[in-house]
Amino acid sequence: MRAVIHPSAAPHTAVAFGPFLRLVLERLAVARQVARERRRLGALSDRDLRDMGIDRLDARREAERGFWDLPPERLIF
Repeated sequence: MRAVIHPSAAPHTAVAFGPFLRLVLERLAVARQVARERRRLGALSDRDLRDMGIDRLDARREAERGFWDLPPERLIF
């Protein structure tokens, strides 16, 4: 048996779901960008890290953080 959706219900559902989906996709895009930045940080030489005032241990800790662990200033609301 197939479910029948009243035609007037479909647009309302799409409108309500649209902003939520957009927020999820935007957060995923930010998470991917942060993950790329962290990988690049982990790949920098000790000299480059010193130039930025970061030591190897701090760079490693940051690079090992999960993609879901976003800094508050990078969150999209």
